[in-house]
Amino acid sequence: MTTGNNPTLHYPLPPFVEQPQQPPGLASEMKPLPDHGETSYTGSGKLAGKKALITGGDSGIGRAVAIAYAREGADVAIGYLPEEESDAAAVIALIQAEGRKAVAIPGDIRIESFCDTLVEKAVAELGGLDILVNNAGRQQYCESIETLTTAAFDATFKTNVYAPFWITKAALRHLSQGAAIINTSSVQAFKPSEILLDYAQTKACNVAFTKSLAKQLGPRGIRVNAVAPGPYWTPLQSSGGQPQEKVQHFGEDTPLGRPGQPVEIAPLYVSPRLRCLLVRFRSGLVLRRRYRRRIKEALVAVARCSSSPQRRTLAAEKKLDEGNQQIKTADDLQNSPAPPEITPLITLPGIRLRNSGFQDLLFLLPSNHAPAPPDNGQDDDNFIKDNVVHAAAIS
Repeated sequence: MTTGNNPTLHYPLPPFVEQPQQPPGLASEMKPLPDHGETSYTGSGKLAGKKALITGGDSGIGRAVAIAYAREGADVAIGYLPEEESDAAAVIALIQAEGRKAVAIPGDIRIESFCDTLVEKAVAELGGLDILVNNAGRQQYCESIETLTTAAFDATFKTNVYAPFWITKAALRHLSQGAAIINTSSVQAFKPSEILLDYAQTKACNVAFTKSLAKQLGPRGIRVNAVAPGPYWTPLQSSGGQPQEKVQHFGEDTPLGRPGQPVEIAPLYVSPRLRCLLVRFRSGLVLRRRYRRRIKEALVAVARCSSSPQRRTLAAEKKLDEGNQQIKTADDLQNSPAPPEITPLITLPGIRLRNSGFQDLLFLLPSNHAPAPPDNGQDDDNFIKDNVVHAAAIS
């Protein structure tokens, strides 16, 4: 669905029909079908010759990243559950259609021995490993801690916390200088829902894991970053991640009035800006929460502005409620005096106007600008310093 430059109309708007699925759910059963980039993503060789392993690569964000990686020139292995075979087969066919090597590895990442097998098989069939994307996740809503069972709690932690630990540990035997690890966290890490008690905890764990691991692996030339998505139209939601009444209205409270489509976040995993992070910076962290409202206002302003695909730069002019600071073009910001630490450089190639209002954009500061320390002396790790770039999960 495309309607001019109006970002609210590029994809279907809520309300959606009821569509309960048994977990883990299939993308092919969703109404409307998600856009993973099957026909909408165009690559340009940004990852030529790279070899990537993506968990949860059969559907949702993982599927969009797998398609994007293949179209950027990478060979791709995907991990997925056996019951997701039909979705996985479609992804494998799309990867192969790009002339890239595609490896399908079904299994349960809640089992440590399979995590080792997953990595070893991916490395053997791809001929190496350059990028690891820990993306697979489990999300099942529960209204009360009193009805959240130990088995369900354990399954969520095994999938979302233990598995990335096991898989990363196994992958490190094969990752060398210049390699990248990207973890999929969530806005739930910073604004947890009352019905996602266990899931939100695991996503906060992913953030801490990313920060700590980045410090460990930086001296080895391996970069670790995380992306914290907001509401995206994936089977995670319709297969028990949300009550059906919330699925029907999913994404209505975003600035654009709809959920994001997986293809709209895939560029964060593949863009030259992110690759720059993986090559030159130590880690991707999270902007201070106290700037959330002002950054959201700025995003809304950006969403209303025009973009130039040739320059691949979104520009906006917006007075913020402190400092009367204006958002300028990326080029102006690069050459300006040190801006406030909240000023975003929205320069991610591949990011289109239609998703600039969502909750998961990376915000970059010029690397030669050191932000002021926190005024209260706390949370200083949530600023950009030493060329560490923070990912914003704005609600």
